[in-house]
Amino acid sequence: MNWMFAAILICGASVVVTSCGDDDDDNKGSQTTPNTYEVTITAILQECTAKLFDLNVEYTDADGKKNTVVVKGGDQTEVISAEAKNLYDEQKKFCIGVALQQYTEEEKAEFEKYIVKNIKITVPEGKSCSFAGTVKAKNDYTVTSPYANFITPVVFSTCKYVSGSSPDRAHSGYSGSMTIKAYMGVDTSHIEDLFEILNGASAGKATINM
Repeated sequence: MNWMFAAILICGASVVVTSCGDDDDDNKGSQTTPNTYEVTITAILQECTAKLFDLNVEYTDADGKKNTVVVKGGDQTEVISAEAKNLYDEQKKFCIGVALQQYTEEEKAEFEKYIVKNIKITVPEGKSCSFAGTVKAKNDYTVTSPYANFITPVVFSTCKYVSGSSPDRAHSGYSGSMTIKAYMGVDTSHIEDLFEILNGASAGKATINM
């Protein structure tokens, strides 16, 4: 009986040693490579808002270089990705919700008339980037109607995996701090009040650590 018990212990020990050896071989053949990601900053300026406001986007890339992009009326729009469009629609529904049901069909359509600017930043794992969007009143605005609609512009980010063999952390490149507000049927004789509310307001900001 004692002999059998000793034999079992020896077999168990030999299995453990063999298993350790296999793990070492697996680790040698499966070295991970740090991932690289593409962060896309999406800036949306509604056409009705672009008549009186610009959208400034300041961003810092993965090398620490600072840049500024201005989105303004008359700019050619870029294609918005399906992923970014879904995020925009979700936020629009969340922020406006019940109020959206009170708008006319024409007013609702204003939310889908916008100028899009995409800023793409390559971010290696362990690096970061950041952005901040700001609403800026135009200096040369003109009022052509007694009433106007305004929707606050938004800036947010999405992210996708590009290369590498580390666990995918693309979700870390998403920002969801955007907020949309609508001012429908504003009396333009009091346009200065709207300027005071919106000029310099944040359109969304985030620091993204990959």
